[in-house]
Amino acid sequence: EIFSFRFLSLTKIAFLIIFIVYLFIFFKVQKYNDNEFIIWDAKIYYAYLPSIFIYNDVTLKFTDGNPDLKNRLVSDVLSNGNYINKMTYGVALFASPFFFIGHFAAKVFGFEANGFTKPYGIAIFLGSIFYFLAGIYFISKVLLNYTTQLITSIVILCISFGTNVFFYTIHEGLMSHVYSFFLFAFFIYLTLKWHSDLKIFKSIVIGLVFGAIVLIRPINGLIILFFVLYQVTSFEELSKKIFFFLKNYLHLFIIIFATFLVLIPQFLYWKLITGDFIFYSYQNEKFFFNSPFILEGLFSYRKGWLLYTPLAGLCILGFIYLKSNFKDFVFSIPIIIFLIIYITFSWWCWWYGGCFGARNMVEYLPILAIPFAALIQNWSYSVSKKIILLFLLPFFIYLNIFQTFQYKASYIHWDSTTKATYNAVCLSNKKYFNPFDLKSPNYNNAKRGIDEY
Repeated sequence: EIFSFRFLSLTKIAFLIIFIVYLFIFFKVQKYNDNEFIIWDAKIYYAYLPSIFIYNDVTLKFTDGNPDLKNRLVSDVLSNGNYINKMTYGVALFASPFFFIGHFAAKVFGFEANGFTKPYGIAIFLGSIFYFLAGIYFISKVLLNYTTQLITSIVILCISFGTNVFFYTIHEGLMSHVYSFFLFAFFIYLTLKWHSDLKIFKSIVIGLVFGAIVLIRPINGLIILFFVLYQVTSFEELSKKIFFFLKNYLHLFIIIFATFLVLIPQFLYWKLITGDFIFYSYQNEKFFFNSPFILEGLFSYRKGWLLYTPLAGLCILGFIYLKSNFKDFVFSIPIIIFLIIYITFSWWCWWYGGCFGARNMVEYLPILAIPFAALIQNWSYSVSKKIILLFLLPFFIYLNIFQTFQYKASYIHWDSTTKATYNAVCLSNKKYFNPFDLKSPNYNNAKRGIDEY
């Protein structure tokens, strides 16, 4: 009877389904070549691990004379001749336990222990599933404070299979997004715990987690607004919250100090390579806040967030229902989401290169899970709205999974999809479209703020 479902709650059953399906699909994609795992931007995030623990040289000078290795590890060459890793070390930090497992497995099973053979890929991508599941766990813990197990189960199932976190866990798990997804969910959970019971240890942990979030992707530091505005429901409450922080200044100091600790190794690395403790490694890449690409980012056929992840539309619609059982988030969530939409789609490459959907929004799914739960809870009181959900939710899950595999099979182009090419393959098993209908962006123009077409 240990294995009887009577011992499992609805959320545990949902979690078990997610775990089994993700693991099954992961092992189905093992037919890919060894180097399929660590490619494109992923290899830049990953480069810290082999350079430090296999080749013992963070400066990457050991790649001179080895073009293949240099191509894998060196992302930029500075004017002083030094090689620099464009990305920060955050992803490598969280991937490191699984890197060591892969390194051990490579030696045991006779693979070349160079950091790039199949054992490394398998171990690290199993790690991405681990972090994803940890994120889902913390999302469920947060939601159960405000709603039922049934609604929580529906939310975590829909987030898992109806959004592109599915793609960025199973297929490109070494990109930063699944790690940030986990950290966001953990940060939200810690925020609730910190406010319910103020402890120094919790302040240390929340500072470390926030530091990791900033380290992986500095723009995601916007999540601090969730911490600041949690339980703020009016401007009067905001003034009370400010006085609360002032009263507990010691805890704020601990949070800031713990955040700084996480960033110190990155500052030291920049000092070693560039001569400066703080260095903007993206160099000639920037934001264009005076001309954001919000409509393109939300609706375009190339990368529209709401086109490729329409479930996010229901999450946003859920903002209007936060004031009921979810009033603790009535200020924080809408402000964060509206700000990040403006900021992230002001980036010169608003489509974020070759990717499935709007990958820049993946880590905000733990936040969006809350208004999504609020919407489902509100709509559950109406028969007609329940019928709408019964139709929309399975369809959005089907669409996401179908388009994920279309993208992997190149039915959907990585950066040049147009209305004509999208419509030609939409919900179709036929890989048929006129290549002349594709519209490739000019990356050099976009960097200069000129129309990429």
